[in-house]
Amino acid sequence: MKIFFLIAVLFSLACGNAQAEQVLESGDYRLHYIAMVSSELSPEVAQAYGIRRSRNIGIVVLNLQHVATPLLSQSAQVSGRIRNLIGQERLEELRMIEEQDARYWIASFDFSHLETMRFEFSVDPEGSAPPFVLKFSQQFYTPGR
Repeated sequence: MKIFFLIAVLFSLACGNAQAEQVLESGDYRLHYIAMVSSELSPEVAQAYGIRRSRNIGIVVLNLQHVATPLLSQSAQVSGRIRNLIGQERLEELRMIEEQDARYWIASFDFSHLETMRFEFSVDPEGSAPPFVLKFSQQFYTPGR
């Protein structure tokens, strides 16, 4: 049940910060994703998932679901890149966390104040579905500046 707690915390934080849950639909799949500053996580959530909290570290959380079973995470191979606008690679870590029926991927990266990051993740669902790509950009700020 930790997964649902983590996702609920992340998405409620995002909504509180005028961001919205983002979803990419591809065929029979929905990829839910959010990017945020890791210092917005509570110390308890960060510790439970081994996430370093910092004003200059961002995280991306991905969760793949099939449209027929929206409350169950799906297996997939996920790889990705995170770059700034001048092409510097910033992806520090991309890992999958699996708990009961829940699977999600967390990527961490560092950023500078007002830096725009470009995200590109390749998602290959387990089974016969074709792979698809998630691309988006987001500007980050250092809280408390």
